[in-house]
Amino acid sequence: YHTCVSALERELDVTPSAATREAYARLLQVDGTLVQPRPARLPLVGRQSEWQALQTLWRTVNRGSLRVICIEGEAGLGKTRLVEEWLNWAQPQGIGTLHSRAYAAEDGLAYAPLVEWLRNASRQSAIANLPAVRRSELARLLPELLIVDPTLPVPGPLTERWQRQRLFEAVASAILPATHSLILALDDLQWCDEETLTWLLFLVHHHAQARLLVIATLRSDELSPEDAVAAFLLELRRLDLLTELPLAALDGAETVALAESVAEQRLDVPQAHQLFVATEGNPLFIVETMRAQLTSADAPTSPLTLPPKVQAVISARLAQLSPPARDLAGVAATIGRSFSIDVLTAACEQDEATVVRSLDELWQRRIVREQGVSGYDFSHERLREVAYTEL
Repeated sequence: YHTCVSALERELDVTPSAATREAYARLLQVDGTLVQPRPARLPLVGRQSEWQALQTLWRTVNRGSLRVICIEGEAGLGKTRLVEEWLNWAQPQGIGTLHSRAYAAEDGLAYAPLVEWLRNASRQSAIANLPAVRRSELARLLPELLIVDPTLPVPGPLTERWQRQRLFEAVASAILPATHSLILALDDLQWCDEETLTWLLFLVHHHAQARLLVIATLRSDELSPEDAVAAFLLELRRLDLLTELPLAALDGAETVALAESVAEQRLDVPQAHQLFVATEGNPLFIVETMRAQLTSADAPTSPLTLPPKVQAVISARLAQLSPPARDLAGVAATIGRSFSIDVLTAACEQDEATVVRSLDELWQRRIVREQGVSGYDFSHERLREVAYTEL
């Protein structure tokens, strides 16, 4: 099926038809019994107080007041998961959502999150309806606009500060809806480029009455006072627009609830105790530890013996991959962000059929997940880091 998807996208630039998808579903039949995959998403465990804080803040935004919330904590505490759950809550209610993330590998790449927001399908009609002078400004970030409309003036270099304000206004007019509420989500704020931070400050200064919630995640342990992000947060505090929401680890009961949802079975008391001691309630540690136990052919039936760090857990999980899939995970990790099958094929020494099989194995084992129509990314940044470290 994934070979078919790849060929359709490469040769015809189309997605599989409904009939093809139905055929794929039928192929999951094994001896007349439908294979029931594990749920793609685990339930959100805990975080009731954080969810209530988001609801309270959203009521403020809906009354016509821009707000910024920063969800802080170390890696693996579920910051991104909380944001994704919030966006999933908002979308069925007609609330606009745009999601992007900053990458450590993109340090110095200006406006990268803005470009991702602007290229979202929901923004295309708004951009098309902008005056030519603003679309010309946007062509600095979206050069494809000059191909769509060859009559657009080619923007000149930005040599004066006032010119940057025209660009900022054009971006704001393309992103902010005229009447609806909007949630702008930005993962890994600690890696955000200075230009995007400057635009966000422009936004809070000039559109303070917009029904806009900017929600960011931040690894607070990777932030130093000299970083541009620190100055950005300081200015938001001065303007009294920032809500800081630190995430704590899960407690014992929540740890057991999350582990049992992964294992789809009850844990006995010794297992639950050892799991909590070893993971200290870190959701990523919990999930990856349980998945490593479930996918290991010689997993012990005795109480869990867990490594002290999540890197060891993920290493054991990666070691269960076939050699081609493990090699492909390493190549994907060097890219440093989301990737396409074309990039992987060009970057590695495997032929295309092997790449497809290896990528499918990574997808089935939930090492990677789909991003849009033709993209993939690691299901968690720590998986990428360990895969890279092991090269």
